[in-house]
Amino acid sequence: MIQSFSLYRWFLGILAGGLLGLSWTQPISYTASFFGLAAALSFVALSKEERSLGPLYLSGFIFHPIGFHWLYQTIAEFGGFPPLLAAVFFFLFCALSSLQFVLFGVFERLLRDHVGRFACSAALAWVFSEMLYFRVFPWMIGHTQLALLPFIQVADIVGAYGISFLTIWVAEALLFRRSPRFARMACAAVLVLSLVYGTMRIQEFAHDHAGAPYSLLGRKQRVVLVQGNIPLAEKHDQLQFRKNALRYTELSRPFSQSDTLVVWPETALMEWIPADIGDATRDARIPFFRGGAGLLVGGLTFLDNETSFNSSIAIFPNGKIPPPYHKRVLMPFGEYTPLSGTFPFLKEVNKNAGDFQPGTGISVFPFPLRSKNGDELTTFVAPLICYEDIIPREAAEATRAGAQILVNQTNDAWFGDTIAPYQHHALSVLRAVENRRYLLRATNSGLTAVVDPTGQTIAELPTFREGVLKQYVHVLDTLTLYTGYLGLAPYWILLGSFALTLLFKRLSGHS
Repeated sequence: MIQSFSLYRWFLGILAGGLLGLSWTQPISYTASFFGLAAALSFVALSKEERSLGPLYLSGFIFHPIGFHWLYQTIAEFGGFPPLLAAVFFFLFCALSSLQFVLFGVFERLLRDHVGRFACSAALAWVFSEMLYFRVFPWMIGHTQLALLPFIQVADIVGAYGISFLTIWVAEALLFRRSPRFARMACAAVLVLSLVYGTMRIQEFAHDHAGAPYSLLGRKQRVVLVQGNIPLAEKHDQLQFRKNALRYTELSRPFSQSDTLVVWPETALMEWIPADIGDATRDARIPFFRGGAGLLVGGLTFLDNETSFNSSIAIFPNGKIPPPYHKRVLMPFGEYTPLSGTFPFLKEVNKNAGDFQPGTGISVFPFPLRSKNGDELTTFVAPLICYEDIIPREAAEATRAGAQILVNQTNDAWFGDTIAPYQHHALSVLRAVENRRYLLRATNSGLTAVVDPTGQTIAELPTFREGVLKQYVHVLDTLTLYTGYLGLAPYWILLGSFALTLLFKRLSGHS
């Protein structure tokens, strides 16, 4: 009997990790939603078992190689490590990342002992683990539910953590029918209210995406996203730098009208540009459509021989270039080598890594673009480079600073022809919902796409193909509750959830 219960726990661990891994092989799909909820049920069931920490750790070792199998290739190619060392790093990634599930089990046990086995103790514990444990890729179980558009709309109030909380809470209410009736009713009420709210918000933003340049939601802005699909070997060949930039220029030229914002991906310009250049006419390497479209271009900039950046360069129709935005969140082992200041030999081991400096602040570029009627209108655009679009605070800070449109410029070619570009896209979608802004994603090889304020991908280009994506998007100004207030300190979710749990206990005691 004891052995059978032990096998059951390990089976649950394997099942939970496998289901969660499968959900990440089909991002933003009903399949992902099904596997994600099934995984949530399995994790909740496992967390209630005694001696569950080992099986929970195993679930992480099952999940990560399934969901993020492509990372080994990225470590080897992007980091330039030999295969054996890349395998060691991938193993360490799985081993360390799996501790998050152990943390979930520890938190759930503490809450269970002090609050009781009912209400939302597992949901609270899960959000604790997502918030407090560092992850290279900040995935959340709420991301598995992105296909259920009404369900995720409440993110403009509670953010991505709130979606995770609700996902686990629903699983717990479904699984443990012996919990107090009030707790189950509260979960059902919150779920129904969230779905009603979500349906109403979707209707509010429902519009003709390709219609006239004005609508009840405000004026529309024409945008063009350019996907050059330049192979990595070509992209990093110094002899090809000018040719590659010319390819982007020629792809953009048919859309150089003064009412258009043209976006190139991360590091489309591989030749070093002075960060204080100030005007496109001072350097022939900088693209410039005289009096035409505004350009937002990814490029490499420098201040001096010791200070270089991965930047987003705004080129206004009159040729003026404001100070570029410099990427603030750098990729370890790719854009810098951790601890290399203390251990210089690490740079020799990781020779392919850059030596970039992080930026120090958000930039919102005021593009002076003309309307169809010839009126000059200012569109405020904020760039997010590479995986900054998967970090909630980056987009929220940009929106609070006045951004009307969010733009992600990235180069996911390092991931190869894998599921990774689609996962990156999935991780970014909630930035559009949280802030109620259009999110434009311009990439070198895909996934180039436009996400509307409800989290729906309304246009995209095929991966690993050259192309241009044309779209009208709304220029939006209103701040959401999440952006303006609640997202400033997401730990309020923990405090609020803990207070709810105590309330459920008190009410249950009275009943």
